[in-house]
Amino acid sequence: MQESPTGALISLEIAVRCIFSAIYDDAPSHERLTGLAQAVVALVPLYRSLPQGGFSPLTENQLRDGLTRDAGTVIEFRDGRPALTDLFISSTSLERAIAMLAEPRVNPEPLRA
Repeated sequence: MQESPTGALISLEIAVRCIFSAIYDDAPSHERLTGLAQAVVALVPLYRSLPQGGFSPLTENQLRDGLTRDAGTVIEFRDGRPALTDLFISSTSLERAIAMLAEPRVNPEPLRA
């Protein structure tokens, strides 16, 4: 199924790096980028490039039980399904993800003795 996403498509790996730099002040580590990619996959629509050209949206069922690896370059499955590569999100989704993940954090009061 081909679908035209809203906005230009950006590779998931680059999108994750953009999101990281927008919401964190420190340098990204491989582990933190991979964890952030897992969150992004859960928050916004994901697309995969098709061999014949174009893009296909990935359904929740197709992504179920998938684990991101290598800062979002691949999603692997333990049940034997082939890994998903060539993953993209739309620029609109990138903006939404930044907005969602950059929400003010709750700063709890320090514990008092």
